[in-house]
Amino acid sequence: METALLVVQLLTALTGLATAVVKLCTQSTEQKRTLARKEGPDADTSEPLSKNGTAR
Repeated sequence: METALLVVQLLTALTGLATAVVKLCTQSTEQKRTLARKEGPDADTSEPLSKNGTAR
């Protein structure tokens, strides 16, 4: 009986840990999306663009 209780407690702890990891990953992804929206698609290009949109 004590072993079963220990197994249940371990599974509960693992479930909580997995939930925390998923939340952190989701939060990180959302932050990256927010930054990408703020910066725009051409924010990281350092070379000026020619008339046809390609880098010189």
